[in-house]
Amino acid sequence: MGRMRSRSAGRSEASAPARTACVGDRFVDEDGFTTVGVAVALLVTLALLFSAAQLYRIGSLSADVQDVADAAALAAENEVAEFMIAVHVCDALVLSLSVLSLTLSALGVVAACVPPAATLSVKLLDLGKKLMDARDGFAERAEAGLSKLQAALPFLAAANAATVGFANDGDGGGSSYLAVAMLVPEKGKDIQVGRAEEERSAQEDVTVGAEDIRQKAQEVEELAQEANEHKMRGFMADCGNAPGRCQYERAASLASLSAEENPLFASVDTWSFAAALERARAYYAARAAQGIPEDGDDETRGDAALRQRFYRYAQEELSRGYVHEGEGSFEASFPLLFRNTAEMRATTMYTESVYPVTMAEDGRHQVMHAWSGCSRAGGSIGTGSVSLLEAQADGFQRCSACEFRPSSLGNVAAASSSIDNGFEYHYRIVAEAAEEHQRVMDELGPKKAELEDQSDSLIDRLLAVIADLGNKRISAEPPGSKGAIALVVNATTTATDEGFESAFAPGGELGARAAVAGATLVADPAHDGSSVITALLDGFGADGGGAAVGAGRIALDGWSWALQAYGEGQRSLLGVIEDGLNGIPLKSLAGLGTRAADRLESGIEACGLEPAKLDALKPVLVNTEAVAGTGTDAFSIRYREIQRKAREVFGESTDLFSGVVDAIQDGAYDELERVAEGVKIAEVELPFLDEPYPVIVKLPQSLLDGARDMVDRCIEGVRSAQASITGRRVWA
Repeated sequence: MGRMRSRSAGRSEASAPARTACVGDRFVDEDGFTTVGVAVALLVTLALLFSAAQLYRIGSLSADVQDVADAAALAAENEVAEFMIAVHVCDALVLSLSVLSLTLSALGVVAACVPPAATLSVKLLDLGKKLMDARDGFAERAEAGLSKLQAALPFLAAANAATVGFANDGDGGGSSYLAVAMLVPEKGKDIQVGRAEEERSAQEDVTVGAEDIRQKAQEVEELAQEANEHKMRGFMADCGNAPGRCQYERAASLASLSAEENPLFASVDTWSFAAALERARAYYAARAAQGIPEDGDDETRGDAALRQRFYRYAQEELSRGYVHEGEGSFEASFPLLFRNTAEMRATTMYTESVYPVTMAEDGRHQVMHAWSGCSRAGGSIGTGSVSLLEAQADGFQRCSACEFRPSSLGNVAAASSSIDNGFEYHYRIVAEAAEEHQRVMDELGPKKAELEDQSDSLIDRLLAVIADLGNKRISAEPPGSKGAIALVVNATTTATDEGFESAFAPGGELGARAAVAGATLVADPAHDGSSVITALLDGFGADGGGAAVGAGRIALDGWSWALQAYGEGQRSLLGVIEDGLNGIPLKSLAGLGTRAADRLESGIEACGLEPAKLDALKPVLVNTEAVAGTGTDAFSIRYREIQRKAREVFGESTDLFSGVVDAIQDGAYDELERVAEGVKIAEVELPFLDEPYPVIVKLPQSLLDGARDMVDRCIEGVRSAQASITGRRVWA
């Protein structure tokens, strides 16, 4: 083997020829780089490479058990998450049935205020009580079903963890995983669904009160009908008969009033008696201002003068009229104008001294004239009144020109008050209608107010109970509500140099490996309004009762809204009310139904029903100390104690597995047989559904495939594997 050459820095081969080593140093170069050195370096590198590869294999095989432990813990806690879904479903049904039941009772009160809906009122109230019975029946069954499922959760979690362990067995890594899991706490709190005692009491009071409302509402409606008839009569006489004869038509024809002074109303709903009074005032003001015609004889012009005096009198009288109309109240004064001499004698026109008096030609009698413009009224000696003319009839002669006598003034409005071509004819109808309307309203107002107070009281009672429903939901703290701890062992012994056999890294055996892992539940916020509940309740409110009508239809449609109210709260609760009110014929003359409906809607807006928290729960990995540290049960206490000792005696084998697997084996074995085929939590039996709607929780198929034996085998395997687990332990 030839000797290696090297060059020294700063020398050339010509000036510094290499030195030749002696025979004893033939393998030594002056720079220490020889063939033997290279060989040794290669051998060390290969040894390190194979050792590192073997260590990587050992580390990888050892780390796999932690991955399986993590998966087992998540799988165990996932059973708790699915249980909480069942709790939310039952809670949604209990709440929705309570909301629907009380809402139907409230709608029954509204319907009781409307006589045409009296029969519907009875049905709604009865259906409301039946739904409360259904609610309590479902609550009782749900309580039993959820309790049964909750008691089985520890075993279900252990079975799911064991299944994960077996699923990770494989030939490639020489694995045989045994996994068990324990829920923290190991026992949950009893699930209780309260009975609807307060709700039933409110419904009983409402049923009794609604019967009284139905009877009184009929009487109030009849009075409202009568009052409306009088108002309609006044409306027709004022402007409703247009373009036929009425105040509106006469005012336009006789006084040429403008549209502003003489408005036309399309319906009685937009009209009021006040409009008729204002029209009459404008009419008499215009007629009084028209003056006396220049042509005609004295009698004709005298009659015109008397009519003008009548218009001024009417203008003054109507100025004292009034109409005061409020919610449920009416007060009006339409001064009546005289129609003949007898009625004229009761007015100021009978006694006012405004008529010119002259001496007759015989010098012994006096003559009274209709107006100062009479051709024979010259040389007046004073004025007199109609009452004077009648009282001293023997002392007066009739004017041959104007023919004035007491009946002249008394008859000035006789014709226009007797036939429909006169304004006074229609005005008197309006005035009499207003008087009758007021008489009925005086009787109607107190009765209507009493009925409104009574319906308000019943509705408020139900609203108070609805507002309190948020405090009566199903809450659960099941086993595993704090988390789950999984214990996993890979009991297979495997060669450490498998796949890396070489003289550079002598082989050995890797014994059983073990790991622990913890998981707990965190909320997974729903997005775009979707949640686990909305998916599970899909179709609950669907139209499965196409033949339902009346109260049944209102209830069926309302249930859809009530289910949504669980997740959306106030907004969908309003939907329940609005949908129900749409099915009630609220329109009535008394307006009690509409008012009660408004009261109910405004009350619902104020009751503040908050939506439930529908975020789905998902398991996530956490430190086992975070799980065990929250528990007060025996398992958690034991686990923390063992964990503490393990940290104090760092480096020796601990009794972790043998100390806690016993607690796991004492899980819910007693409940297993009762839930192995799946659990029917409860059935919803409603009077408007043809068939009951079941709430069923399907259990994993592993439970149907010998889960008890599988879990027992895992527990025993984990316990026996403890003896072979040595070495230092880093707690997860």
